[in-house]
Amino acid sequence: MRKNKVALYIRKSREDDNGKEETLHNQEQTLIKLCDSRGYKQYDIFKEVESSIKLDRPELLKMMKGIQQGKYSKLLITHIDRLGREIGLLDDLKKLCVANDVILETPDTTIDFRDDNHDLMYGFSSVLADFEYKRIRHRLATGKVNTVAIRNKWIGSQAPYGYIYDKEEKILKPHPQQKDIYRQMVELALKGDSFSQISDKLNDLGIRTQKDNRWTAGRIQKILKNRTYLGEAEYNSTRLNQKVTATDCHEPLITPDEFDTIQKLSASRRNYNSKDNWGKIKTPLDSLVYCGVCKRKMTIQISKKHSIARGHWHFYQARKCIHYNPDGTRCPNSGCKIDIIEAVVLESLEQYKEQLLAKLEILQKNDTSEAEATIRQRIESLQADLKKQDIKMDRLTDLYLDASMEKDEYEQRRKEQIEQTKALTSELTYLENKLTNLDVSYLEDRYEEIVGMIDNYPSMPVEEKNKTMRLLISRIELTKENTFSTPHISISYMDNI
Repeated sequence: MRKNKVALYIRKSREDDNGKEETLHNQEQTLIKLCDSRGYKQYDIFKEVESSIKLDRPELLKMMKGIQQGKYSKLLITHIDRLGREIGLLDDLKKLCVANDVILETPDTTIDFRDDNHDLMYGFSSVLADFEYKRIRHRLATGKVNTVAIRNKWIGSQAPYGYIYDKEEKILKPHPQQKDIYRQMVELALKGDSFSQISDKLNDLGIRTQKDNRWTAGRIQKILKNRTYLGEAEYNSTRLNQKVTATDCHEPLITPDEFDTIQKLSASRRNYNSKDNWGKIKTPLDSLVYCGVCKRKMTIQISKKHSIARGHWHFYQARKCIHYNPDGTRCPNSGCKIDIIEAVVLESLEQYKEQLLAKLEILQKNDTSEAEATIRQRIESLQADLKKQDIKMDRLTDLYLDASMEKDEYEQRRKEQIEQTKALTSELTYLENKLTNLDVSYLEDRYEEIVGMIDNYPSMPVEEKNKTMRLLISRIELTKENTFSTPHISISYMDNI
């Protein structure tokens, strides 16, 4: 069957500047006049406003389908780069034209791919278009970097939940309804709720996501870890190998202290990889007990006993450390009853409370010098711990490279080291921000809140006790030489007073 029709493809880029590129109308008129001058009576017009970077353009795909179906003998464009500027796409279009005997025509040239010279000309044009494509992408990336770094503006395809994007002012503004729901998430997280618990509560209330879906723990986590809610903007350009951030870009929905507290709680939260323990709180100290020797988390398990005198009874214990040292020997740390550890923790909490009450008296005189000194001391300690973590990571890598450790073991220990480093970094960031934004009224409220938690602890159910412990304590380290020795228990608090 003879192909009488020709295809006219017309595209204007979204990035084109007015006055510097042909308009759709101009392109269309140019190609129609070309058809008239060459006697092409039947033609189909494919016209769209799409970026040359985008490969799945609706009109382009429709035209390509028509070529595959054998509808057209010629493809008319004003310039090669109207088809696109990505060399892979241009090569695909060439193969399509060759397979279907389609000739490419512009007002200036005719390209018949059966002619080697024409094929070479198209190749040169494709390379130049690809160069321009990369130049445009570089320009766009530079523009986005400057938007954040210089103009202090947020950029993104969709405003984060809790915000709307004002197109006229080009700024994020709080969403009238969603901002209150976001604040609900924040308040629940600060009370110690996990991401799963927050998503369940929102779903129970019938609250939906932006796309009218149910909430998930992953979605909540992504929102509560997003620094956009601090009024910040961030853009990471892999093309420019440059990451830029800006502050005071829009109205924040969370304070720095609230944000850092949530990150610390997230870092200290128990690992839910075990399906058997998913969501089950066994003791008030779940996910808080660490080995004082190898510094890794200890497992809490139930121990069942029986005797003629007492019959059946059970108790929870931090079991003997199950981890291995880099040299292949097992960590020697012994286990301990949770009741014994909790008793020590409660005694420490009472002392902690007395220290807080003393601090409150000083703060009521608007004196923050002692609080600043304590925070600085903890910051120095964390910085030293991070240096030690780097040394440990180097030693671990050396063991693996020397073939002293199997790959699976290396990856597991490396993962544990990374988690420990993240937790230390999170606390360091929190304290640095706290030092910068030290506020007497906030500290007073925070200390009074902690005192109230400690006073109400005995009457709480086990789940609430665990929440309270995780809000107040970052880790409990247990060191015990053997079954009959006295345990040594070290406690690190979330708020170092």
